[in-house]
Amino acid sequence: MISRMKILSFLLVAASLGSSAWAQGTYVPPAGTGTMMGAPMPTMAPAPPPTTAPPTYPSYPTMSSQAPAYPGTGYDPNYGAPAYSAPPQGMQYGAPSGTYYGNWASNQMLTYNYLVGEYRFMDPKNNGLDGASGIGLALSAQLFQPLFIKAQFSWGSSSGKRSYDFSSVSMGAGLYLPISQRFHFLGEIGGVYTKLDATQSRFSLSDGAIYVRPAIRWQALNRLELQAGVTVTSADDFNNRVLDVNAYLALFEQFDLGLGADFGDEMNSFHGGVRFRW
Repeated sequence: MISRMKILSFLLVAASLGSSAWAQGTYVPPAGTGTMMGAPMPTMAPAPPPTTAPPTYPSYPTMSSQAPAYPGTGYDPNYGAPAYSAPPQGMQYGAPSGTYYGNWASNQMLTYNYLVGEYRFMDPKNNGLDGASGIGLALSAQLFQPLFIKAQFSWGSSSGKRSYDFSSVSMGAGLYLPISQRFHFLGEIGGVYTKLDATQSRFSLSDGAIYVRPAIRWQALNRLELQAGVTVTSADDFNNRVLDVNAYLALFEQFDLGLGADFGDEMNSFHGGVRFRW
Protein backbone atom coordinates (compact mmCIF):
# COMPACT_ATOMS: atom_id res chain seq x y z
CA MET A 1 0.00 0.00 0.00
CA ILE A 2 2.81 2.31 0.90
CA SER A 3 4.58 1.57 -2.38
CA ARG A 4 1.46 2.42 -4.32
CA MET A 5 1.19 5.76 -2.56
CA LYS A 6 4.82 6.56 -3.38
CA ILE A 7 4.34 5.76 -7.05
CA LEU A 8 1.23 7.94 -7.23
CA SER A 9 3.00 10.82 -5.51
CA PHE A 10 5.92 10.54 -7.95
CA LEU A 11 3.60 10.64 -10.96
CA LEU A 12 1.77 13.72 -9.66
CA VAL A 13 5.04 15.58 -9.11
CA ALA A 14 6.33 14.65 -12.56
CA ALA A 15 3.11 15.74 -14.24
CA SER A 16 3.11 19.08 -12.47
CA LEU A 17 6.73 19.73 -13.44
CA GLY A 18 6.09 18.81 -17.11
CA SER A 19 3.05 21.01 -17.42
CA SER A 20 4.94 23.93 -15.87
CA ALA A 21 7.82 23.55 -18.33
CA TRP A 22 5.45 23.32 -21.36
CA ALA A 23 3.60 26.45 -20.29
CA GLN A 24 6.81 28.44 -19.93
CA GLY A 25 8.21 27.27 -23.37
CA THR A 26 11.47 26.26 -21.86
CA TYR A 27 11.36 22.68 -23.01
CA VAL A 28 14.03 21.91 -25.63
CA PRO A 29 14.31 18.42 -27.05
CA PRO A 30 17.69 16.81 -27.01
CA ALA A 31 20.03 17.71 -29.88
CA GLY A 32 19.65 15.51 -32.93
CA THR A 33 16.13 14.40 -32.02
CA GLY A 34 12.66 15.58 -32.82
CA THR A 35 9.17 14.53 -32.03
CA MET A 36 6.72 12.91 -34.40
CA MET A 37 3.70 11.13 -33.08
CA GLY A 38 5.41 11.28 -29.72
CA ALA A 39 8.54 9.48 -31.01
CA PRO A 40 11.98 10.93 -31.57
CA MET A 41 12.76 11.82 -35.27
CA PRO A 42 16.29 12.35 -36.59
CA THR A 43 17.00 15.65 -38.30
CA MET A 44 18.23 15.84 -41.98
CA ALA A 45 21.84 16.60 -42.80
CA PRO A 46 22.54 20.07 -44.29
CA ALA A 47 22.76 20.36 -48.15
CA PRO A 48 26.25 20.04 -49.60
CA PRO A 49 27.82 23.16 -51.10
CA PRO A 50 27.41 23.62 -54.95
CA THR A 51 30.14 22.06 -57.06
CA THR A 52 29.65 24.40 -60.16
CA ALA A 53 29.79 28.18 -60.47
CA PRO A 54 26.48 30.01 -61.03
CA PRO A 55 25.68 30.82 -64.74
CA THR A 56 26.88 34.13 -66.17
CA TYR A 57 25.07 36.31 -68.78
CA PRO A 58 26.63 38.53 -71.53
CA SER A 59 26.55 42.23 -71.03
CA TYR A 60 25.13 44.50 -73.79
CA PRO A 61 26.49 47.91 -74.77
CA THR A 62 24.48 50.97 -74.00
CA MET A 63 22.86 53.11 -76.72
CA SER A 64 25.60 55.71 -76.45
CA SER A 65 28.25 53.05 -77.28
CA GLN A 66 26.36 51.46 -80.22
CA ALA A 67 26.40 54.35 -82.70
CA PRO A 68 28.15 57.68 -82.73
CA ALA A 69 26.16 60.83 -82.31
CA TYR A 70 24.82 62.09 -85.69
CA PRO A 71 26.66 62.80 -87.91
CA GLY A 72 29.55 60.93 -86.33
CA THR A 73 32.47 59.61 -88.29
CA GLY A 74 31.50 56.62 -90.42
CA TYR A 75 27.76 57.28 -90.18
CA ASP A 76 25.94 56.40 -93.43
CA PRO A 77 22.33 57.68 -93.48
CA ASN A 78 21.67 55.74 -96.70
CA TYR A 79 23.00 52.40 -95.39
CA GLY A 80 25.06 51.83 -98.52
CA ALA A 81 22.29 52.82 -100.98
CA PRO A 82 22.84 55.58 -103.61
CA ALA A 83 22.21 59.04 -102.29
CA TYR A 84 18.71 60.36 -103.03
CA SER A 85 18.43 63.43 -105.19
CA ALA A 86 15.27 65.39 -105.88
CA PRO A 87 13.88 65.10 -109.45
CA PRO A 88 14.48 68.01 -111.81
CA GLN A 89 12.04 70.87 -111.62
CA GLY A 90 8.85 70.02 -113.42
CA MET A 91 9.36 66.25 -113.31
CA GLN A 92 7.15 63.94 -111.31
CA TYR A 93 7.94 60.30 -110.79
CA GLY A 94 5.17 57.78 -110.92
CA ALA A 95 2.67 60.26 -112.42
CA PRO A 96 0.52 59.01 -115.28
CA SER A 97 -0.25 60.56 -118.66
CA GLY A 98 3.31 61.40 -119.57
CA THR A 99 4.20 63.86 -116.83
CA TYR A 100 7.51 62.03 -116.46
CA TYR A 101 8.62 64.03 -119.49
CA GLY A 102 9.06 67.13 -117.36
CA ASN A 103 8.77 70.70 -118.58
CA TRP A 104 9.21 69.88 -122.26
CA ALA A 105 6.06 67.79 -122.08
CA SER A 106 4.02 70.47 -120.32
CA ASN A 107 4.60 73.78 -122.08
CA GLN A 108 7.84 73.80 -124.10
CA MET A 109 6.25 72.53 -127.31
CA LEU A 110 5.00 76.05 -127.94
CA THR A 111 8.45 77.41 -128.68
CA TYR A 112 9.29 79.76 -131.56
CA ASN A 113 12.77 78.37 -132.15
CA TYR A 114 12.39 75.44 -134.51
CA LEU A 115 13.35 73.87 -137.84
CA VAL A 116 10.83 71.87 -139.88
CA GLY A 117 11.57 69.46 -142.73
CA GLU A 118 8.74 67.66 -144.51
CA TYR A 119 7.49 65.82 -147.55
CA ARG A 120 4.74 67.64 -149.47
CA PHE A 121 2.20 66.43 -151.98
CA MET A 122 0.68 69.24 -154.08
CA ASP A 123 -2.73 68.83 -155.67
CA PRO A 124 -3.66 71.68 -158.04
CA LYS A 125 -7.35 72.34 -158.53
CA ASN A 126 -6.70 73.11 -162.22
CA ASN A 127 -7.50 70.02 -164.28
CA GLY A 128 -4.64 70.83 -166.62
CA LEU A 129 -2.02 70.07 -163.91
CA ASP A 130 -1.16 66.80 -162.20
CA GLY A 131 -0.24 66.28 -158.60
CA ALA A 132 3.37 66.87 -157.61
CA SER A 133 5.69 65.62 -154.89
CA GLY A 134 8.20 67.87 -153.19
CA ILE A 135 9.76 69.09 -150.00
CA GLY A 136 9.12 71.88 -147.55
CA LEU A 137 11.36 73.70 -145.07
CA ALA A 138 10.52 76.21 -142.35
CA LEU A 139 12.80 78.04 -139.93
CA SER A 140 11.63 80.18 -137.02
CA ALA A 141 13.73 82.08 -134.48
CA GLN A 142 12.63 84.16 -131.52
CA LEU A 143 14.49 87.46 -131.31
CA PHE A 144 12.97 88.39 -127.98
CA GLN A 145 9.61 87.85 -126.36
CA PRO A 146 7.17 88.13 -128.11
CA LEU A 147 8.87 88.83 -131.49
CA PHE A 148 10.00 86.10 -133.87
CA ILE A 149 11.05 85.83 -137.51
CA LYS A 150 10.12 83.07 -139.91
CA ALA A 151 11.20 81.82 -143.35
CA GLN A 152 9.59 79.10 -145.46
CA PHE A 153 10.49 77.33 -148.68
CA SER A 154 8.63 74.69 -150.66
CA TRP A 155 9.37 72.97 -153.93
CA GLY A 156 7.55 70.34 -155.98
CA SER A 157 7.73 68.71 -159.38
CA SER A 158 5.51 66.48 -161.50
CA SER A 159 6.21 64.45 -164.61
CA GLY A 160 4.14 63.61 -167.67
CA LYS A 161 2.31 65.59 -170.32
CA ARG A 162 1.00 68.03 -167.72
CA SER A 163 4.21 68.26 -165.73
CA TYR A 164 5.39 71.39 -163.95
CA ASP A 165 7.82 72.67 -161.34
CA PHE A 166 6.50 74.66 -158.42
CA SER A 167 8.42 76.75 -155.90
CA SER A 168 7.49 79.21 -153.18
CA VAL A 169 9.49 81.22 -150.67
CA SER A 170 8.32 83.55 -147.92
CA MET A 171 9.90 85.63 -145.17
CA GLY A 172 8.19 87.51 -142.39
CA ALA A 173 8.00 88.43 -138.74
CA GLY A 174 5.40 87.84 -136.09
CA LEU A 175 4.20 88.47 -132.58
CA TYR A 176 2.62 85.96 -130.23
CA LEU A 177 0.31 86.43 -127.28
CA PRO A 178 0.34 83.60 -124.70
CA ILE A 179 -3.15 83.29 -123.25
CA SER A 180 -1.77 80.45 -121.12
CA GLN A 181 1.25 78.17 -121.20
CA ARG A 182 -0.68 75.87 -123.53
CA PHE A 183 -2.56 78.34 -125.74
CA HIS A 184 -1.12 81.11 -127.93
CA PHE A 185 -2.51 83.63 -130.37
CA LEU A 186 -0.06 84.83 -133.02
CA GLY A 187 0.09 87.01 -136.08
CA GLU A 188 2.59 87.10 -138.98
CA ILE A 189 3.23 89.57 -141.76
CA GLY A 190 5.72 89.35 -144.61
CA GLY A 191 6.31 88.76 -148.28
CA VAL A 192 5.83 85.68 -150.44
CA TYR A 193 7.00 84.83 -153.94
CA THR A 194 5.47 81.97 -155.96
CA LYS A 195 6.57 80.53 -159.31
CA LEU A 196 5.07 77.75 -161.43
CA ASP A 197 6.73 76.55 -164.66
CA ALA A 198 4.46 74.23 -166.64
CA THR A 199 5.01 72.42 -169.95
CA GLN A 200 1.83 74.12 -171.05
CA SER A 201 2.78 77.76 -170.82
CA ARG A 202 -0.75 78.95 -170.20
CA PHE A 203 -0.55 77.47 -166.71
CA SER A 204 2.77 79.10 -165.83
CA LEU A 205 2.80 81.99 -163.37
CA SER A 206 5.11 84.15 -161.30
CA ASP A 207 3.67 86.28 -158.51
CA GLY A 208 4.92 88.22 -155.52
CA ALA A 209 2.65 89.41 -152.72
CA ILE A 210 2.30 90.58 -149.14
CA TYR A 211 0.79 88.13 -146.72
CA VAL A 212 -0.85 88.29 -143.31
CA ARG A 213 -1.46 85.19 -141.22
CA PRO A 214 -3.38 85.08 -137.92
CA ALA A 215 -3.17 81.71 -136.18
CA ILE A 216 -3.52 79.80 -132.92
CA ARG A 217 -1.32 77.19 -131.28
CA TRP A 218 -2.79 74.87 -128.68
CA GLN A 219 -1.05 72.13 -126.75
CA ALA A 220 -4.05 69.88 -126.30
CA LEU A 221 -2.17 67.06 -124.53
CA ASN A 222 1.19 66.69 -122.84
CA ARG A 223 2.81 65.67 -126.13
CA LEU A 224 0.35 66.92 -128.74
CA GLU A 225 0.23 70.38 -130.31
CA LEU A 226 -2.50 71.56 -132.70
CA GLN A 227 -2.25 74.60 -135.00
CA ALA A 228 -4.67 76.42 -137.28
CA GLY A 229 -4.25 79.58 -139.31
CA VAL A 230 -5.48 81.57 -142.30
CA THR A 231 -3.07 83.20 -144.76
CA VAL A 232 -4.40 86.09 -146.79
CA THR A 233 -2.22 87.51 -149.59
CA SER A 234 -2.41 90.30 -152.12
CA ALA A 235 -1.69 87.82 -154.96
CA ASP A 236 -3.89 88.03 -158.04
CA ASP A 237 -3.06 84.73 -159.71
CA PHE A 238 -2.38 82.10 -157.02
CA ASN A 239 -3.80 81.20 -153.61
CA ASN A 240 -4.77 84.53 -152.15
CA ARG A 241 -6.47 82.70 -149.26
CA VAL A 242 -5.11 79.54 -147.61
CA LEU A 243 -6.41 77.67 -144.56
CA ASP A 244 -3.76 75.55 -142.84
CA VAL A 245 -4.07 72.96 -140.07
CA ASN A 246 -1.18 71.12 -138.42
CA ALA A 247 -0.57 68.63 -135.63
CA TYR A 248 2.73 67.76 -133.89
CA LEU A 249 3.43 64.79 -131.66
CA ALA A 250 6.47 65.01 -129.36
CA LEU A 251 8.59 61.89 -129.75
CA PHE A 252 11.61 63.12 -127.78
CA GLU A 253 12.48 66.16 -125.72
CA GLN A 254 13.17 68.35 -128.77
CA PHE A 255 11.95 66.22 -131.66
CA ASP A 256 8.37 66.11 -133.02
CA LEU A 257 6.51 64.26 -135.74
CA GLY A 258 4.15 66.49 -137.74
CA LEU A 259 1.22 66.15 -140.15
CA GLY A 260 -0.77 68.89 -141.84
CA ALA A 261 -2.71 70.21 -144.80
CA ASP A 262 -3.15 73.51 -146.66
CA PHE A 263 -6.38 74.33 -148.48
CA GLY A 264 -6.03 77.16 -151.00
CA ASP A 265 -7.96 78.74 -153.84
CA GLU A 266 -5.76 77.22 -156.52
CA MET A 267 -3.90 74.35 -154.85
CA ASN A 268 -4.19 72.02 -151.88
CA SER A 269 -1.18 70.41 -150.30
CA PHE A 270 -0.66 67.66 -147.73
CA HIS A 271 2.54 67.26 -145.79
CA GLY A 272 4.25 65.23 -143.12
CA GLY A 273 7.67 65.52 -141.55
CA VAL A 274 9.67 66.29 -138.46
CA ARG A 275 10.32 69.34 -136.31
CA PHE A 276 13.36 70.08 -134.21
CA ARG A 277 12.88 72.55 -131.33
CA TRP A 278 15.38 74.36 -129.14
